[in-house]
Amino acid sequence: MPFKTHVLAPPFAEPGKGFRLHMTGLVHDERGYPVIDRDATERLLTRLLLKVRANRDRLVSYEVYPCDGIDKAEVMIVAYGSIANIVKCALKRLKAHGIKAILFRPKVLWPMPDVELCKSVESYGVENVLVVEMNYGQYLYLVRAALLHCPTPYRFVSITPGFYPSPKELSERILRVLS
Repeated sequence: MPFKTHVLAPPFAEPGKGFRLHMTGLVHDERGYPVIDRDATERLLTRLLLKVRANRDRLVSYEVYPCDGIDKAEVMIVAYGSIANIVKCALKRLKAHGIKAILFRPKVLWPMPDVELCKSVESYGVENVLVVEMNYGQYLYLVRAALLHCPTPYRFVSITPGFYPSPKELSERILRVLS
């Protein structure tokens, strides 16, 4: 059976090579067929979680974007996705207002780069973390949990989903939150 395994990442079964295969994104049994079964669900989800944990270092991806090569920052802005690109542009406007800020941009949201976030906070001497999201704070909870390992004050800026601010609008909003 193609999905019966004792390893975290079973090899892919090749269609037409020895197995009759049925694949979906649903919880499945060892044959690949969808099931509504508590034990099968627990086995599959436990295996997938352990697989992610075992490969965390390969999966975590992020970038730290300092404005004009600053080595110390009073503010770290955590943002991902399209809003992170607007934050990059807003950093220069913040610098013009005397705010030394950097962007911490997770490229992969899970697993959360929590250790790397704290190392960046410490290495840049960050005094405040500002989470900017195009929603109402879902990622904020993960950032807040990560900051338990490197206690740093944090604030949140929610951007109404679907309405992109200009770098000027975003930097003005950030300045209001920081004041």
